Amino acid sequence: RKASLLGSARPVLMNELSAETAAFFMKAPDNNVLEFALARRVLLVEGDAEFILIEAFYRRLYGRAPEEDGVHIIAIGGTSFRRYLE
Repeated sequence: RKASLLGSARPVLMNELSAETAAFFMKAPDNNVLEFALARRVLLVEGDAEFILIEAFYRRLYGRAPEEDGVHIIAIGGTSFRRYLE
């Protein structure tokens, strides 16, 4: 809880998160948290099926992979959306 997340609007101090959300991120898979923190743009999806569909829709709509535009798709499970939004 002594870390800061730098974004485009303002830094988010982890000690500003609720204790419940901080505990969630401490237990969350490291790769999701790291990808979320380092990505320029993120699309949060519920699960693996949505991950595959969104990537395919993105390719069809824009004619390129999301990563080419700096967009990362992260499957986080439906119950944790509010944690990432906090």
